[in-house]
Amino acid sequence: MATLANAGIPTGISLSPIIPGLNDEDVPDLLARAKQAGAVEATATLLRLSGPVVPVFMERMAAAFPDRIAKITNRIQDVRGGAINESAFFDRHRGAGPYWAIIEQLFEVSRRKAGLSALHRLAIPHTFRRPGIEQTNLF
Repeated sequence: MATLANAGIPTGISLSPIIPGLNDEDVPDLLARAKQAGAVEATATLLRLSGPVVPVFMERMAAAFPDRIAKITNRIQDVRGGAINESAFFDRHRGAGPYWAIIEQLFEVSRRKAGLSALHRLAIPHTFRRPGIEQTNLF
């Protein structure tokens, strides 16, 4: 990141996925370190587990963090309204409830403290037009 930033290329950090109960406490340090490396913006996304991935994820988390698996599972269910996953398109990257609000607040305060801006999606230029159905010519 520092190499890109030193070359004049705008850089940013995406803290994704945030796994409640596992890495949410690392947010402030990661944002501060990204700023030191030249990042100018930051974003974050909640863990998204599709149906077939859930058992694999849980098995690997239990093997890697046997002492924390109950905490991780409970926190994920807390931010997912009692479920482990969310499949609705606009909801699956965000959580809900008090614990998710705390994570969002921690991210926002840490982002501002580090001096990083929020990642803004660029508007599609008014000159953009979608190509037609047929294949366009290369030459």
